[in-house]
Amino acid sequence: MNDYIIKIKNILCPIDFSECSHYALKYASTIAEQFQSTIHVVHILPLLPFCHAPYYFSEDDFLVMRNKTIDPVNKELNNLCNTKVSSEVACKSVVIEEDTPPFKGIVDYVKAKEIDLIVIATHGCTGIKHSLFGSTIERVVRHASCPVLTVKNPEHEFIYSNTQKD
Repeated sequence: MNDYIIKIKNILCPIDFSECSHYALKYASTIAEQFQSTIHVVHILPLLPFCHAPYYFSEDDFLVMRNKTIDPVNKELNNLCNTKVSSEVACKSVVIEEDTPPFKGIVDYVKAKEIDLIVIATHGCTGIKHSLFGSTIERVVRHASCPVLTVKNPEHEFIYSNTQKD
């Protein structure tokens, strides 16, 4: 008999709005429902390039452009929480504006919010796409202070409907 239990209070699911990340959210939601966890649905939004060139734009112009970017992202994250996450699960949607690589924003959020598990999509990419997406996932796995479940779509499925037979 095992003297240990698994306790997962906070799950982070980074979202890039791809089908693969929606698939990972399905896993995060199912795990969160079973462990009565909170899901943190997070999108890393790089600071806009023009924020480093204030002489081109006034502060007001910058804020207008920023809001035109961040508002739709917030809306879509909230939509994902409402449509892709079980109503039995607490879901927090967060947009992180970072002037650092996305993996750093994820790793820093994990530490700050005491995340117990990261559920992140792999894109199954090769070549250039792997350089852009794969390296972020690999860095998250290497630097995260908690376990990371990588979900590849489509591959071996271990989430089934309650009505589905073995």
